[in-house]
Amino acid sequence: MSLASMYLSMPKEISKLYFVDLVGAAIGTLALDPMMQKLGAESTLLSLAVIISSSSMFTALILFKSMQRRSESDGQQKIDLIGRRTKLYVIIVVGVTALLTVTNTTGFNSIMSVEPGENKILHYRLADPSFQHIGTLWNSFSRIDVTQQPSMKDDTDIGRKKVIASILIDADADTPIYSWNGSVSDLKWIKEYMDFLPYEMSGQRKINNTLVIGSGGGGDVLVGLAGGSKNVTAVELNPSIVTIVKKFGNLAGNLYDRKEINLFIDDGRRFVASSDSKYDMIVIKLVDSWAAQLAGGYALSENYLYTVEAFRQYLQHLDEENGMLVMVRWNIELPRLIPLVVESLLQEETGKSIEEISKQIIVVEDRPGLYFGSNQERTIFPVLVIIKNSPFEDDEISTVNERVEKNDAKVVAIPGQYIQPPYDKLLSSKNSVENNLTQGSLSKIHPFGTPNWEQAGLGLKIPTDDSPFYFAKEQVPKQMVILLETVLIVSSVLAALLIYYSRINRIQSNGSVIFHILFVIFIGLGFIFLEITFIQKFLLLLGTPILA
Repeated sequence: MSLASMYLSMPKEISKLYFVDLVGAAIGTLALDPMMQKLGAESTLLSLAVIISSSSMFTALILFKSMQRRSESDGQQKIDLIGRRTKLYVIIVVGVTALLTVTNTTGFNSIMSVEPGENKILHYRLADPSFQHIGTLWNSFSRIDVTQQPSMKDDTDIGRKKVIASILIDADADTPIYSWNGSVSDLKWIKEYMDFLPYEMSGQRKINNTLVIGSGGGGDVLVGLAGGSKNVTAVELNPSIVTIVKKFGNLAGNLYDRKEINLFIDDGRRFVASSDSKYDMIVIKLVDSWAAQLAGGYALSENYLYTVEAFRQYLQHLDEENGMLVMVRWNIELPRLIPLVVESLLQEETGKSIEEISKQIIVVEDRPGLYFGSNQERTIFPVLVIIKNSPFEDDEISTVNERVEKNDAKVVAIPGQYIQPPYDKLLSSKNSVENNLTQGSLSKIHPFGTPNWEQAGLGLKIPTDDSPFYFAKEQVPKQMVILLETVLIVSSVLAALLIYYSRINRIQSNGSVIFHILFVIFIGLGFIFLEITFIQKFLLLLGTPILA
């Protein structure tokens, strides 16, 4: 309302006013990240309230002095009375917001704190007396909470006993910090988990270089060290997570300060695209955006980790003979993930057939296994997806079979032995659409006719850099439809009110009004479409959301 009033009062200066408005927005963007880190989200909002109300008071003082100079003697008393009241109101507002801000920043933030909703994991942990909430950190693109739970002595899961703290991203996505004394011998327990299987498959072959995308609390880094990797490159987007892990120091083996670990604060895809290094193993374990997805943030919740172009870049950065791309995702995503993997492997320059590609893919569903396994009844399980640059050898397949039997896991795809329906239609040369597949046109066809396949979402477009929506379950999300309907209804009501206002006040319009209205509408549409697209693309280029 303030900006609209300024524009209306000085229409001839609107270009200068809008320019100053954009400069202020740019300064605010640069100031946001350090403010969020130092003050937190709640106190940042309160600080902005202090800044805005203070500027209002300053402006009011100037205006009233100007009015006093121009006023006649008979109106002076009335102006002075209005001025004193306005000053009093503004001083009260500034004082109250300043007091709340100071209270929040000194630690007494229970009054103004943002509480997690019922669909967030943190909501239940805060309600559970066995969990201890250590603290909260904010930055420009996430909230980080640290919780601890006393280790249960009767817990049969070694991995859960080793967890000394959990980091929750946006109150939902969990990455654990493990207890470690710094020696490789203290990591023997990891070898019992399915995460270790790719290193076990390597046998006598040494794994010298491992790349971990989304290293988080450091679990995947520890698996790499346990597997004998001499150099582990850890890429983590969120610096707050690294800060928290480092605070645990010796308890976590000073993980990110070790000479074997090369730490980079960067977006995983951007790091890979800008590097020419080759790796024996590239690990991407549950690096996703489901937390933002739960909030309905579809447009900016996606990333470029799960696109055809990304997978091809991963494969190009692997050792040509024995390099492995290792992923851990959820079984409910397989209808989305396996077509993406197949499409990524189908490249014209390689000239490989479907039969040859099927020999490079192993998919195992872990029951229960991994860190998050449990003996409780559940339907959503983690899956281990291993993609090799060359066909898997017999001894590697034998190792997988042995581990599957030992861990009570489930085979989804093993070369030459079994491929779970309906994925067998994708990885079988006997399929009637083989010719289309070998030409790399999987994204253009829909050869799967079973109801279960379609219900699983396999009819969706395969994610590419031009449409990186791996997590989208629907072509048009319901939340987006509701949002658009709401905006259109509100806009229509406001437009009707403006028309009514112009009619009752007999405001005459000239022939250029329609042109001006259309001009503003198209400027708004273009700005939003370009802004969202450029944020996505600059995220790929610059690496962090705040820079984008």
